[in-house]
Amino acid sequence: MGENTAIQEKSTLSLLLGEVVHFRNLPKMNLTIYDSGILHFYIKDGEILNDDDYSEMSNWLKSIGNKKYLFLVEAGLKSELNDDFIKSSAEDNVHTIADAVIIKSMAQRIIANFYIKFNKPVNPTQIFPDAESAAFWLMSNFARFN
Repeated sequence: MGENTAIQEKSTLSLLLGEVVHFRNLPKMNLTIYDSGILHFYIKDGEILNDDDYSEMSNWLKSIGNKKYLFLVEAGLKSELNDDFIKSSAEDNVHTIADAVIIKSMAQRIIANFYIKFNKPVNPTQIFPDAESAAFWLMSNFARFN
């Protein structure tokens, strides 16, 4: 009989992200921090985030060490950020080294482009079609700042 040599293969994305070190399930979003320094900020389907949600996220980040992260931003279907959330995230960007925004629809692309053009975030921000290319950009350009 042959040996059972089950090889666990990891995806490129999981290798880039690393291991989960913190996770927070908030009513409108999930926040997952990996040992790579990437914070996956997922907006739940159909949710509209406002300034109170930004404060809730910011307060949690302060409570676990008040560090800076590489943000991997992903919105669920029909999710939105209201103007107050967008303004706060552009101006009070104390937890962010860079933002990689994953785009799943034309509407999300329009909103992301608007955010970048008119809110002029203080940290580097790019738009990507998938999480793998977004994480790769973050790790290859900004991991040294983590």
